[in-house]
Amino acid sequence: MSIWWGYTSYIRLTMPVPAKGGHYIEAIMKQPRFINPLISPGSSITDKTITKLIFGSLFSYDKNGILQKDLVESYEIAEDGKKYIINLKKDIFWHDGEIFNADDVIYTGNIAKNPDYGLVGVSSDIRLAWRDVNIEKKDDFTVVFSFEKTKVDFLHVLTLGILPEHIWSNVPIEQFNVSEYNVKPVGLGPYEFVDVSVDSENLVQEYILRAYDKYHKGEPYITKFSFKFFVDRDLVLSAYKSGQISGITLDLREQLETLLVNDIKTFIELPSYYAVFMNKNKSVPLAYKEVRQALTLATDRNEIISAVFGEVAQPVTSTLLPGMNGYDDKYKEDFSISKAQDILENAGWKVGEGGIRGKSDEEILSFTLIVREGQEQLVSVATMLQKQWHKIGVNMKIKEVNKDELAVNVIKPRKYEAILFSQPLRWDSPYMKNLWHSDSREDPGRNFSQLDDKKINEAIKALNTELNTDKKVEYYKIIQERIKEESPAVFLFAPGFFFVHSDALKGANVTRANVSYDRFSDVNEWYVTEKRVKRNKKSKS
Repeated sequence: MSIWWGYTSYIRLTMPVPAKGGHYIEAIMKQPRFINPLISPGSSITDKTITKLIFGSLFSYDKNGILQKDLVESYEIAEDGKKYIINLKKDIFWHDGEIFNADDVIYTGNIAKNPDYGLVGVSSDIRLAWRDVNIEKKDDFTVVFSFEKTKVDFLHVLTLGILPEHIWSNVPIEQFNVSEYNVKPVGLGPYEFVDVSVDSENLVQEYILRAYDKYHKGEPYITKFSFKFFVDRDLVLSAYKSGQISGITLDLREQLETLLVNDIKTFIELPSYYAVFMNKNKSVPLAYKEVRQALTLATDRNEIISAVFGEVAQPVTSTLLPGMNGYDDKYKEDFSISKAQDILENAGWKVGEGGIRGKSDEEILSFTLIVREGQEQLVSVATMLQKQWHKIGVNMKIKEVNKDELAVNVIKPRKYEAILFSQPLRWDSPYMKNLWHSDSREDPGRNFSQLDDKKINEAIKALNTELNTDKKVEYYKIIQERIKEESPAVFLFAPGFFFVHSDALKGANVTRANVSYDRFSDVNEWYVTEKRVKRNKKSKS
């Protein structure tokens, strides 16, 4: 009895808190190749995921997808937005013990803007973002970035991982993508490289990291962090269910349905969305605004999501998502078959043979939707849209196109009437120019609807020079209002994913990320072991 009373008193007078220790193992599919922040954006999600844990950046996104200072102590932006003065944190150390300073930032930036490095793997997106950036060293811990034109979003560019100048300056350009440091990297992140195990066929079986004790945000609680590699999703699920794996990410409803009820499932929202973009330059019916508006109204997004995605997608009804700067739900469109029918009827689109509408025998409400071949979910979405839109008298045909042909022969020359495709955004100050400005109608721009709207162009131009957040909101509202009026696209859904793990893992609180690997934004706060400490008066109450 005395032992029982002693134990209950101990529990009552103490509380559990995170403790250092433990081993977390996550499953991953594709083999790692380039654990290098300047190469990984153009390679696999595997490389991007591991790179996130090993490297640090001047700015990074928090657990809500919002930009925050990381390796930066403070910064100043010139009133005209053409100069950024970045003051670095001091006493930050690379994994090999060398001190981090301005030379590392300048070295990384100069590689990012050097076209010669494009031939050895540096991402074209990175080179495009850095090509007109001037970089100067003011002192060992101050870097000045300047440009000829205003760059209001430049802090987002500074989420690029930093390379250690003292290591990489000894690597010739021609060896940049074959250096051993792409597999055994040295970074500033919460975890440092320890080892990599390979099998007899030289395939990586496990990539092993350990908590970096000098990490500037505090040493991570979890001592050992590993990635194990699998060839297909079924093996991943099997390994997780048998306890070989601590955590996995899932984006298919069929996978979620096989999980146990006591598994911890956290849905993580992503800001990118899918839509049907309508090219009025290639389709006579889609050149009519009332047709585009009717298609938007006749789209039952909830039915599509329920049938195809289940819990792993959310409906989208605007070019901005709830939670983004400037989002206003008064610009969304609700589902209404009757309203869609009325719009078409009043505009002279009469029901004809087979229930298909037309203005005349020659002008029939018919067009073709392009979908990427092999994407089963997207094909299912297209099939459902075909049935939904037929209810208002639309004859929509579906054409599947393989990945290479889609990029070269369809998207680049804009040879489609309508296309089901995705648009990448970010939660913090979403970038609109590449999506809706008339300058982005040609490849590599992503104005797939060929929209040319004066008010939108002016609002985007203002966004690109405006530093005041409140004023930016007004420009975002203008864009949403005009998009609703012109209806250049039928917005459909934003896919997310579930981070699934055993109840042993605690402290993982990310629910919104710009990309899947941003789920590690708070990884230094994760823990799998606990210790008990004495409760204070505040915790008792």
